[in-house]
Amino acid sequence: MNNIQFTAPPLPHYIISGRDLIIPGHEHPSRRNLGVFDLLYVLEGTLYIAEEQRQYEVRQGQALILSPNLAHVTTKPCEVPTHYFWLHFQTTGAWQHVEQHDYRLPPANIDYAHISTMDMNPFTIELPIYATIKHPSHMFEAMEELSRLRALMHQQSTRWQQQLVFQEIVQQLANSVEREPRSQAAECAELAADYLRQHYQDNVTAKELGEYLNFHPVYIARCMKKHFGSSPMEYLHRYRVHQAKLLLLHTNHSIARIAEEVGFSQAAYFSTIFTKYEGLPPRAFRQSYR
Repeated sequence: MNNIQFTAPPLPHYIISGRDLIIPGHEHPSRRNLGVFDLLYVLEGTLYIAEEQRQYEVRQGQALILSPNLAHVTTKPCEVPTHYFWLHFQTTGAWQHVEQHDYRLPPANIDYAHISTMDMNPFTIELPIYATIKHPSHMFEAMEELSRLRALMHQQSTRWQQQLVFQEIVQQLANSVEREPRSQAAECAELAADYLRQHYQDNVTAKELGEYLNFHPVYIARCMKKHFGSSPMEYLHRYRVHQAKLLLLHTNHSIARIAEEVGFSQAAYFSTIFTKYEGLPPRAFRQSYR
C-alpha cells in the first residue's frame, strides 16, 4: 500500500497543526488508533517511524501520512536536531490504501463524456503515504501560514482560510505521487477525447481523427474503448448530448438550432440520439425543468 485514495466529495478537512523540535536522543511519540490522519513534514533532520510492518526514515523535504486506524512507533531516537511540521486531518468520506498506480485515464465505468448537469459527480484524490515533496518551499510556506492562522482562531473567517491552505497542501502531496509514464494507448485515447471535445460542433469522421492523431481509426477505437468504455462516435454523441442539455436548460433556442450548434446536421437524428442516452426527447427534457 503505497498511496491513500480518498473519494470526494467530501474533501479531506483540516483539524489542527503545529511545529515541533526533537533533540538528539529523543523520539517522536508512538501512538495507536489516533483517530485522524497525521501528516509529518520534515524541515531538518530525520524521523525514524514504523507503521505496522513498514519502516520509514523521513528526511528533510519528505512527508509521511500516518493512518488513523494503524499503530505507529518510533524505531530509534533522532540522531540530530529534527524540526518538523505535524498536521492532523480527516475525511467523512470513503478512503482506502492502494498500491502505487501507473498512469491511467478515468475509469471506463464513469461516463466522463456525459457528466450530469444536476448530480454530484464523485472523483478520487490519491496521496502518497511517503514521498519527497517536489516543491518544498511551497509546502513550507503553506505550513507556516497554518501556524500563523492558529493565532487568529478568534476571527470567524480563520477556519475557512485554514481549509483553503490545507487544500493547497493536499495538492502538493498529490503532485508528489510517483507514476509510471502513460502508455501509448492511454495517450492515444486522451488525445482523441480532447480532439472530439474541441471539434464536437464539426462533422468529425473516423478518417479525419486518424489523420490528426496519425493512428489508424481501428487502433483509436480500441484505445478509447479500453480507457473510456466507448468508441469515438459513442463518446462524441454523449458529449454532444451533454452540450445540448446545457443549451436546453439555459436558452430558449429551438430544437433544430440546438441540434445544429452541437454538431448534428438533422434535428430528427439529434432527437433520436438524445432519446437513446437520456430516455426522453429533447423537448420533453426541457419541459421537465420548467
